[in-house]
Amino acid sequence: MSPLFDIETDAFERMNDHDKAFSSDEEPMFDSNAPEFIPLESLDSDDSNAPEFIPLESLDSDDSNAPEFIPLESLDSDDDDDDAPIPGLADYCKALKARKARKAARKARKAARKARKARKARKAARKARKAARKARKARKEARICALIITPITAASRRPARRDYEKQLERIGHGLPLMWDDSKHNKAELGDKFGFYFYNRSVKIHTIVGIALSSERLPSWSDNVGQGDRRVVTLSKEYDVIPWETWINLNGAKRCMGTVHVNKGLKNILDFIN
Repeated sequence: MSPLFDIETDAFERMNDHDKAFSSDEEPMFDSNAPEFIPLESLDSDDSNAPEFIPLESLDSDDSNAPEFIPLESLDSDDDDDDAPIPGLADYCKALKARKARKAARKARKAARKARKARKARKAARKARKAARKARKARKEARICALIITPITAASRRPARRDYEKQLERIGHGLPLMWDDSKHNKAELGDKFGFYFYNRSVKIHTIVGIALSSERLPSWSDNVGQGDRRVVTLSKEYDVIPWETWINLNGAKRCMGTVHVNKGLKNILDFIN
């Protein structure tokens, strides 16, 4: 009979024995001699006779040069070699620290460049402000003073003539001569102000003071539409330009209201200076 048939028969008999053991109404009995059963007490027993070694062939090793046995304590032992230095770890840590140092150095250089740029920008801003102050000063020094003229008619019933005569009375009482600015309120200290007497002469004063419109004289309230004009104070000294000279200097032949002079301004200023 073949060995294969013997194996199958033996396996069949074992299965029958197993079924009989668990299908009976009686308490199942375990045959300690049956190879398919393992006594429960053997699972938790600390058998002092347990083999000290495990055969290597049970680990499916194909290494012919391996030792025949592996000590059991080597499988679960807490070897002190865990504290042993790992080869190359020190060099890796040094390289990592070096990279961090280089990165920090790059950041420092970048911050330094930004700081230098900021200093240059502040320095350039200071130079620009200084140049602007010089330019303003130069424009102020090179500025040609303005000339404002106002017509004074010969008719005494006109408001302008009446106001001018009152100003002459103020001068007689030791008070300054005052008049209102043009509608643009652009008069500045040092500008010239002239009283224009048609076909006679032009009397030119220097502006020595400028006040707000709230300082207008009460007698000027009759001048409708001029309440928002500032008040200019004029010097006691004045220059008189005869009419023929005024015309030769290319001065205006007509004057309607208090206005700034543009025509012949340079010639007129050169004449009175």
